Amino acid sequence: MIAEKANELGLSILNKQNQQIMCPIALHPTIMKQEVYNTIETITYQLSHVLNQIACETDILYSLKQYKDLLTLQLLDQLDVKKSILKDMYQSHLQFGVFSMRSDFLCEKGKPFLVECNTIAAGMAPLGQLTSTLHKQLGHLVNNDGLTVQTEYFISLIKQFKDSYNVNGIFLVIQQTNENNIFDHIALANSLKQKGVQVQFCEYQVLCGKIQVSSSNILFYENQPVACAYYRCGYQIEDYYNDFATRMIIECANCFSIPSIEAQLAGMKPLQQMYGELNSNIKSCLKNITGLDNISVNLDQYVLKCSAEGGGACVFGANDINTKIQQILKNDTQNQYFLMELINPDSEGENTFISQKGSETHLNTVTEFGLFSYFQVNMEKVVIGGYLARTKDIATKEGGVHCGAAVSNSVIFI
Repeated sequence: MIAEKANELGLSILNKQNQQIMCPIALHPTIMKQEVYNTIETITYQLSHVLNQIACETDILYSLKQYKDLLTLQLLDQLDVKKSILKDMYQSHLQFGVFSMRSDFLCEKGKPFLVECNTIAAGMAPLGQLTSTLHKQLGHLVNNDGLTVQTEYFISLIKQFKDSYNVNGIFLVIQQTNENNIFDHIALANSLKQKGVQVQFCEYQVLCGKIQVSSSNILFYENQPVACAYYRCGYQIEDYYNDFATRMIIECANCFSIPSIEAQLAGMKPLQQMYGELNSNIKSCLKNITGLDNISVNLDQYVLKCSAEGGGACVFGANDINTKIQQILKNDTQNQYFLMELINPDSEGENTFISQKGSETHLNTVTEFGLFSYFQVNMEKVVIGGYLARTKDIATKEGGVHCGAAVSNSVIFI
């Protein structure tokens, strides 16, 4: 019955064989105290403003050069190109950059700690709302308006574009080849289409031959004006196929880039410690971060992270971390990695996981809670709404739904 309801809602993912399967879910929503959520919401609001400050003060962004990550260096080079092309219009053009941000938290001793911020391909708001819709149908008192808030925000950008240029613009989803998150995109597209918005999908690899810019600097995709270019790729260097010129065409056009280069760079992992330096409340939710130059910490209490974006690059446990660090030092790439103190999440007790085949597994669980926020660069208004709850076995370190480490869930606030 649950699998049938999930399929009716479109609560699906692609497996490794590129087949549509039911998104694995938790049978029971997790519980969160309202005061914990209020803290997360406050921190997320302040994070949005701090990241905006960093995005606008590009001198901070250039400090990322020291980490020598190939994608980061390419994006910084493109930022120089963007400034050169736009010249005196650069500051006013910042408004076309948009944060679509998800801030992920884990609770330790009842207090939320920031795992990371995602400012590019920060999706899964539709997945979160669809999971809550399924839980409602199963009789649980949950609510998650992630897809609704996301839709309304993007529609506000499209309206702003029309008011400025007196033309109806489309919503362009730029995605990876063989995108495994396609059903999350489809849910957003269907929601926008219900509001009268035309949506197009295109893989970045073939985008160059399908776009052009008019004399009034409006971006066109297959002869259709583009109001919003929404990146569901671009967080790893392989996504670009050595073609950053296409990104630059979009970046300098008069359309909303979600995110802009500035917004993407502001969310890079190495800057996380700086968020706390700019805001004391954020600092209280950050674990210690240290480089590899002078290691004097208990490695069993830390996770080794790569400064590049994308999941699956974390190393846990002193033995594995030491082995990896020796490889890093041999390759002289220590600037591309850092150590972050582990968050020891609170156990939520036993829950039941429902697999795509309907089988049940009973596990002692924890939940990583991601709150969505939306922010137009160089503007003041922050929109917050909707969440992604990923529940996993307490013994599991990674937390992705698509990689099979976690399941989608809802939250009951008390």
